[in-house]
Amino acid sequence: GKVVIKRKVKRGTTEAGIVYTPKDNRKYLIGMVSSIGLSQVLPNGKEVKPIYKVGDYVMYDYSQGLEGFGGFDVCRHDQIVAIVEEDTEIS
Repeated sequence: GKVVIKRKVKRGTTEAGIVYTPKDNRKYLIGMVSSIGLSQVLPNGKEVKPIYKVGDYVMYDYSQGLEGFGGFDVCRHDQIVAIVEEDTEIS
């Protein structure tokens, strides 16, 4: 029941032309789904299939903990909050 997400990196520019990375939202991130693992199985044995697909941009909750490596985050299916547009900004 896991999904791999490529985190969307926000960049800003000051009036002087300095490029910086703005502070992330304290609870949610946005990224593109890179890979989807097996469906989640509930304790009663019912299988829950994700409604998103590879290539979709999603908002996900990282306050519950996730694994990260090389710009990718690995989280559980239930940490996906919403399917969003690529240019969605959260603050």
